[in-house]
Amino acid sequence: TIVFTLFCSNFLGDFQVRWLRVTGKDVPSEALRGEDVTISCRLSGVPIPLNLEKLAVVWTLRLQNGTEHEVYGFSSYQHMPLRPGSHMRDKDLQQGNASLFIPNIQITDEGDYRCFVIFTPDSDSATSTLQVSVKPQTALSHDQHIELGIRGSVRCEVSNFTQKL
Repeated sequence: TIVFTLFCSNFLGDFQVRWLRVTGKDVPSEALRGEDVTISCRLSGVPIPLNLEKLAVVWTLRLQNGTEHEVYGFSSYQHMPLRPGSHMRDKDLQQGNASLFIPNIQITDEGDYRCFVIFTPDSDSATSTLQVSVKPQTALSHDQHIELGIRGSVRCEVSNFTQKL
């Protein structure tokens, strides 16, 4: 009787198996300040090409202090970038690629990015970490002349870097 009920429910469209799976990158992504990055978010278990009228994607960023805010949204062909310059492309979304492009990365973009996807009636999410570094500037003093074979010293200055605690 149980098998018959499930078969009838499935046949009538009342019962649906949920297959959507969202995956990100397992290891942290690393970028230098000023670079462009793409944070991975892939969908599987859904029919390709995706019907974008059934799709919603919300990208959030959780900072190291625990605060979380939305950086991008997509719903029924409507793109809502909250982080300037960020984008996703419709043709990628149709292929199950909800990865987020972010240009000119800054230290304030560092943290855990969550890709939350709704493909009606399913939902799933994945989290990827972005680590941002700053390439320091270095300079050697040029005011001294050191001859080969004679002991001397130079001064090295390092600036424009951040320390992570």
